[in-house]
Amino acid sequence: MTEHNATSGSEESSPFPPRHGAPWDYQEFLALAIGIKYGLTATQLAKVFQRTSASINGAAKRLIPTAAQPKKYTQALEVLVRYLQEHSETELNALVQAICQAPIMSKDTIASQDLVTQPLPLTNVEESKTSPARHGAPWLYMEFFDLANAIKYGLTLPQLSLFFQRTCGSINGAAMRLIPSAIKPENYSDAVEVLAHYLRDNEEFDLHSLVQVICSKPIIPKSDASPPTRASQSTPDDLHSEETKKSRPLPARHGARWEYLEFLELANGVKYGLTATQLAKVFHRTPGSINGAVLRLIPSAEKPENHSHALDVLARYLRDNKDIDLHALVKIACPTSVTKKE
Repeated sequence: MTEHNATSGSEESSPFPPRHGAPWDYQEFLALAIGIKYGLTATQLAKVFQRTSASINGAAKRLIPTAAQPKKYTQALEVLVRYLQEHSETELNALVQAICQAPIMSKDTIASQDLVTQPLPLTNVEESKTSPARHGAPWLYMEFFDLANAIKYGLTLPQLSLFFQRTCGSINGAAMRLIPSAIKPENYSDAVEVLAHYLRDNEEFDLHSLVQVICSKPIIPKSDASPPTRASQSTPDDLHSEETKKSRPLPARHGARWEYLEFLELANGVKYGLTATQLAKVFHRTPGSINGAVLRLIPSAEKPENHSHALDVLARYLRDNKDIDLHALVKIACPTSVTKKE
């Protein structure tokens, strides 16, 4: 009894988080990848996983493919975010399975363990009265896929809400849409549990076929799926070259002047997590043009040296300043038309 109390006292006074030094398991790596993909910061992730920021960066570095590895582990989170933005079709399981064997989630292992041994400190991450960062944003194909995958591997409703940065109601609503008609529950609050049972009872089920029933899979051209080429980072003069025109037709609005409302919609798209590839399709412009416009929206003190980092920098800036008026940003980049008296 005395020994137990002494141990408890030691744990309470420890300067390290409760899970400091504990090995990372598959479910935890998967949840980390989801949290990074959908915009949680290193500080938020450290609180959620009850680990140090160094441990978060170290785990993130292990998830990055060898060819994209940063020189410093402190850059891991930023590099992984950029990698996932540029390879939006990447299945997170592929990253995790490269470093950690996947558990068998079947009807024989229906009672999965919690993500961490301690309850997640949700209130430390975000105030309960504040809407999550992605609240109200449309669900995209890969987000549905990531949700189904996370449910399959045992993440709970509060964890899903946190990592996807949406409300529990939104998570249940999306889960309900993924459930086949024959087994849909009457109460949508049961959706996550019902979908988890279904996926574990049908462990070989292709998640893509489940998502494609409710959401068309985006067609990603090979040129968009591959690493950025010089053309995507070049100047407008370069993009007009005959070589570029022959290799790939330019988007419909290439070279057109960016208008006020277009800047505003772009800022909203970045805020809600759209990638450069997705934004380029929405605005009918090149990824280079998207990055150039995003760079104009970033306050001077935050501007990155390389315009290819603009999307990541603006997304992080908007997450850190959730109450900022987007009109204020746009007016700096594109003042509204004012008729001047001569």
